[in-house]
Amino acid sequence: LARAAVAQGNLAVAVEHANEIISYLAGGGSLQGTWEPLRIYLTCYQVLRLAGDPQAEKILETAFNLLKDQASRIPDQAYRSLFLENVSWHSEVMRAWEARKA
Repeated sequence: LARAAVAQGNLAVAVEHANEIISYLAGGGSLQGTWEPLRIYLTCYQVLRLAGDPQAEKILETAFNLLKDQASRIPDQAYRSLFLENVSWHSEVMRAWEARKA
């Protein structure tokens, strides 16, 4: 819903959806079992960044750490690279993480 709101040009509604997810997570909720948890984190990061919310960096850090943890469980370097580069939201998390250093 947050991505849809951004696509419709309604950043305020997108922020509401992102904050709802963040509140759920802060209250002990988990994205375990969701189809694309890293995509959810990425969406929250993107929405909050667009809104200039400082929470965006913490969400990106969480996403990056989750991605790094998942990738570390792939023993084969070639498959690990495919995992990081060929899943669009994985590569977006990586690019956003690298861009913050620049």
